[in-house]
Parts: sequence; C-alpha cells; structure tokens
Amino acid sequence: MLSRAKTLLGESRVDELTRMNICLIGMGALGCAYADQLIRLGVKNFIIVDQDIVESSNLGRQTLYTHGDIHQLKVFAARDRLLSIAPDTQITCYPEHVTVDSLNDILQAHPIDLIIDGTDNFHTRFVINQLSLKYQIPWLYSACIGRKGTVIPFFNNDRCLHCLFDYVPNTEDTCSTVGIIPPTVQFVVSIGVQLIIDNDHSDNMYYIDRLNLTKLPIPNRREDCVSCHDGNFSYMEQSTDHIIKRCGDNIFELSHTKMIQSIERHQVGDIWITLFPNGRVMCHGARSGDEATRALSSIKSKE
Repeated sequence: MLSRAKTLLGESRVDELTRMNICLIGMGALGCAYADQLIRLGVKNFIIVDQDIVESSNLGRQTLYTHGDIHQLKVFAARDRLLSIAPDTQITCYPEHVTVDSLNDILQAHPIDLIIDGTDNFHTRFVINQLSLKYQIPWLYSACIGRKGTVIPFFNNDRCLHCLFDYVPNTEDTCSTVGIIPPTVQFVVSIGVQLIIDNDHSDNMYYIDRLNLTKLPIPNRREDCVSCHDGNFSYMEQSTDHIIKRCGDNIFELSHTKMIQSIERHQVGDIWITLFPNGRVMCHGARSGDEATRALSSIKSKE
C-alpha cells in the first residue's frame, strides 16, 4: 500500500510516519479527511476523540461514514472504516466531550507526537492549546467554513493560539448556517498533511479563499501572552457548563448530572438526546438552545 509514498518520500520518512502517535480531536469533516489521508501514508497509531453521532447531513462531507453508520457514534464508525483500509492499525476511541480533565487524562495515558484539531469551536481549541503547552506536544489548528479555511501549525511551542486571540471569538457562523463543500475540506487537510509529511517548522500559517492560498508568518510570541509566556493556564479552570451550538443541523451540546454507566439515547418528539457518562449531552433536532434545554428537562422529569 505504501510503495508509491516510499518512492516519493523515501522509506525512512514513511517509516517515521508509521511510528507516529496522532491524536485526532473531532471526527467531523476535517477529522475524517485527516485520518483518511494519514492512514494511507502509513500512520499506524491513532487516538480519536469525538462524542457525536453520525447523521444524514454529515454524509456530504465526512468521508469515512456511510448511510449504514447513521445514529452510530462517530469514533466507532470511523474506526471500522479505517481498519477496513489498514487492518494492522492501532486505533483507540474516546466517545467523549473534550474537557480539560478528559483531554488531560488522554494525554497522560498515551505517548502522543501530534494533536490535530478537527473541532468546530474555539472553546475546545483553547483547551488543546493550553494542554499542548503543558505537555510540550505540537498541534495543528485547522478550520474551514464556506469556501474559506485556515491552517496554523503550532509545532515549535514558542507561540500559541492565545498569542493570536486574546479571547474566544464570538461568531454565530457554523457550517449549517454558512455551508461547506468537500473541496474546501480537502484543500485545508491537504495543506495540513503536507506540513506533517515535511515536518515543517517554518512557523507559517495558511489562509484559503476558494482557489487562493495565502501564506503568512505566524506572529512572534507576545510578551504579554498569559499562556505561552507567563504559563498561566487559567482558561483550563473555567467552567464548561454552557450550551454550545455545534456545527450541523440543529445540534446543541449541554450537560447533565444523571449518574449513568453507559451511553443512553432518548427521543423527545423529533429531538434525539444522547447522554454520556461524563455528564455531557448531545441534542439533535432542536431549533434553539432553549428547546434543547426543555427536551433534556423532560427526560429528567421522568426519572
């Protein structure tokens, strides 16, 4: 399977890729594309993290899933598809919401060479940023929406996401409101994978707008950056008990306090509620955060 890659990159570089331990956070469009490209380059060790389930609207851009995967947890559907490509791959699945505690546990449990951001929200990206600094693990920021995308490699741990953003950007745009098409996803991921292949530490970031690619230097570490300069990880201590609008058709993330040992699914009218043992809730089909909250409350009232 790897003969063509070895012809171009050399056997030693492909062997290095094969030995990499990659943590993929988010198995949506970006996560699927990264996993698909990297496994075909010989990467044999993945930790994949996502608590969402596959829905029909995912199939237009999330390339590891098929119609038969609908209502299945993404991490397990992705694992099965990846193993059908390379059966000797080691894939560890975490069907979990990424919090400071959950990601900290994952990073302590596994030797990880690279974290890849396949998420759709800045709250999670700031958690990745802080823990990558704490453990000195390189990470790759990726984002796409509409026909635009961004790739920022934080490979040197000498600057960070906090240097670029003082706070979590307040944006209502998601792929469900603005749209997304597969070529944009693949364009973004192809740049990211090229950076991984080349082990590129040149500290450039990349902006995509349709067919236009702009390369700019990542700004130097800010002297007043509370994260990478001062080592203040206060963001990690902030509460995550809030409603998050996820990228997708009417998907909201909440929290619950019910003591459960395994994942539970409930239907409230046209709304599907998935409860996770770690206290997180995924609500599919609600038209607003308030409606998602009411649906969750109706489950609690029946307990």
